[in-house]
Amino acid sequence: MNEQEPKNKIGMKVYCDLQFGNVFVITPESAGIVVETTREQDFKLYKALDDKVPDSMGMIQLEHGESCLTVPRAV
Repeated sequence: MNEQEPKNKIGMKVYCDLQFGNVFVITPESAGIVVETTREQDFKLYKALDDKVPDSMGMIQLEHGESCLTVPRAV
């Protein structure tokens, strides 16, 4: 499926600083007729990412209904 095509459910995305692990944005999950945004669109859409260098930020894409509290963390 093309990532710009409407989907029924989209999970949240967590954007964090790769150097220190600080979380800057957690996008909301959505359901219904929704279109998933690209990484580039998110950097323009969210003010907290607007001034960040994209290569310095990591992103974890979760499944719809999955909690970021259940995702294993790197030590």
